Amino acid sequence: MDNKSQQKKGSGKGNSVFYGLAVVIVLGGAAFLYWQSQGGGGGADQMAGAGSLEGEWEAFRVMAGEASADPATGVVHGSESAPILIEEFSDYSCPACARFSGFAGRLLRQNYVDNADPRVRWVTYDYPIGPSFPNSLRAHVAARCAGDQGVYMMMHDMLLARQTTWYLQADPDGTINSIAEEVVPDFGAFRDCSAMRDEATGYHPYLAEIAGSRAYGAQKGVNSTPTIFVNGERVNVTAGDPYAVVEAVIEANTATDADAGASPDEESS
Repeated sequence: MDNKSQQKKGSGKGNSVFYGLAVVIVLGGAAFLYWQSQGGGGGADQMAGAGSLEGEWEAFRVMAGEASADPATGVVHGSESAPILIEEFSDYSCPACARFSGFAGRLLRQNYVDNADPRVRWVTYDYPIGPSFPNSLRAHVAARCAGDQGVYMMMHDMLLARQTTWYLQADPDGTINSIAEEVVPDFGAFRDCSAMRDEATGYHPYLAEIAGSRAYGAQKGVNSTPTIFVNGERVNVTAGDPYAVVEAVIEANTATDADAGASPDEESS
């Protein structure tokens, strides 16, 4: 058989295979469209539904846009009677937040919140930045579930300290649960909390609180994390030593409070 005959035969076989594949694709596509029309797969909205990180972010975006700014959604750490208020806006997937929490945040709380004469009441607000890091919402929910057992700040610090172990995972839940096992007194209760879903939305009930927290931050002009306010004054913690910067504002407010509380006799002496 000459080369031309071989080529012709080969071409005929290739065409048969091609037409066969085309028929399979057409039939498969028709079957898929029928399955979809009967509710299978549910279309794009359901594919990005309650079980997906992308669907969670889209639902949260809508919630945050509709939420009222609510300062009560912050998690309070320290004495309610402390004269100085620090408000921290943080995103668990934010590397700068991990750096701030790892040294300055912990040391500030140690020296001004968790001591015998606390001068500071520290309130942490959820401020998820955006869908570039979709795992962040799971971490925000996990911290609040830990807070149900009185260990919010411990979970907050651990999630940030181990940020690189979960924030880019396709499914961060296993790693976040492992962190929680080291922190919470009752892991079963934590797991039950994490699995909660709102019947109306299909999403975790805490997302509404997190949305209110983010809306409060947006109202105060927050557009990046971490953002720190001391008695309502925004403090730049991205330049220089963040501990020294915040400490200086705390000390200035302490001096102002002391001057305001001094009696006329004390001022003249």
